[in-house]
Amino acid sequence: MGTSLLPLPTPGRAGRRLLVQPHAPLVGLALVSLASLASRAAWLGNPGRAVVGDEVTYVNVARTILGIPVAPGSLTLFNPAAYRVGLDVNTPHPPLAKLLIAGSMKLFGDNPVGWRLPSRILGSAAIVALYWLVRSANGSSWLALGAASLMAVDNLFLVYGRTATIEIFAIPFMLVGTALYLRGRPIVAGLALGIGTLTKEVGVLALFVLGVMEVLRLALPQTVHVGERRRSFVKPLRALALCGAVTVVSYLGPLGAMDAQFSRFHNPITHTEFMFGFHKVYAPSLVEPSSSAGYHLAQPSSPLEWLVNRKVVPLYWYPVPIQDARILFLSEMNPMIIGFALAGLLWATYTAWLRRDQVSFLIVAWCLGTFLPFLVVSTRVGYLYYLLAVLPGICLGVVRLLGSSVVPRPLVVVYCVPLAFFAWYLYPFRFGVG
Repeated sequence: MGTSLLPLPTPGRAGRRLLVQPHAPLVGLALVSLASLASRAAWLGNPGRAVVGDEVTYVNVARTILGIPVAPGSLTLFNPAAYRVGLDVNTPHPPLAKLLIAGSMKLFGDNPVGWRLPSRILGSAAIVALYWLVRSANGSSWLALGAASLMAVDNLFLVYGRTATIEIFAIPFMLVGTALYLRGRPIVAGLALGIGTLTKEVGVLALFVLGVMEVLRLALPQTVHVGERRRSFVKPLRALALCGAVTVVSYLGPLGAMDAQFSRFHNPITHTEFMFGFHKVYAPSLVEPSSSAGYHLAQPSSPLEWLVNRKVVPLYWYPVPIQDARILFLSEMNPMIIGFALAGLLWATYTAWLRRDQVSFLIVAWCLGTFLPFLVVSTRVGYLYYLLAVLPGICLGVVRLLGSSVVPRPLVVVYCVPLAFFAWYLYPFRFGVG
């Protein structure tokens, strides 16, 4: 129930023997991971020392932490009066991701490889973590491979999985933490989620995912015995409360220690209040810097606009927009993924009601738990790349739909053709870099 195989073209006899091998999906996962890593590593340092989108902020913040001189005017979203070498001056976000970028630059140099290595590593980890999460929800290995593969070919994931920004950092921790929780390990899950939230505050959204998951489990139990209904509430509430408490402690404790060393904040709670209130109070008053500074603020958009790929922003600046048809970084999802997101969610909602299986619950919980908070807090300035937090649930929902009996196998092949086209068309270096 809920673990149907991803439909594949009918193989020959040798192909069938290969597909029934127990380790075949793991081999496929290794191949997908290597291909994704290669696509995100290609031309990593070209051309020259150009920056992509918010790299202009986070690279300079890392330089400031390391004591490398930078012009204070090149730093955005910080208080100029608080500028000091050795500090994380980008206080609207937690410090861990920027410290990881700085550590990579310390080891590998102040160059594009040093800037971007952490994102490449964590992007690769996210692919493997999504596979493991699906398996932890009792999904089949082929379904897990399909979800991981679909996420690997999404342009938004690819771009932010190879640039020195902090958007991708929390995703693998959210996936691992959720998988650990589903495997009955709420304490270790809370540790993973706390670390993820230290990289970027969206990591806490995984707690919303787990909350929705438990509500679905309780509201749609597979079997209910007399006298067990009330007792069934106790264990999940205890596990969820324990996971949440560990998340908070493992976030606030290290945040306080890092703030003491790298920030002017001396209270992690005060810093957290500032982070979550920043975009609501301060961001609307921000003005776009001159293009001569090498950076443009992305055009804000609403969560509903994200679902139709609205307000896509070119991200390549060196220090002004490059007019080169061969090079174009876009903050845009693959249309064949976001275009089927709602259909995948609706199918998962139907199967959750009908089959009451863990994979359906996971799809619904992930999509709602990571998207609805953005929709509710509508006064916050939002950007399309926030969908990165929702992307794992979208990919799993689309693959689950394609693997269902309602979609004929020939249509899956038809779907894959434009999917591959857009993966190629949106690739930042379509013709290479000369």
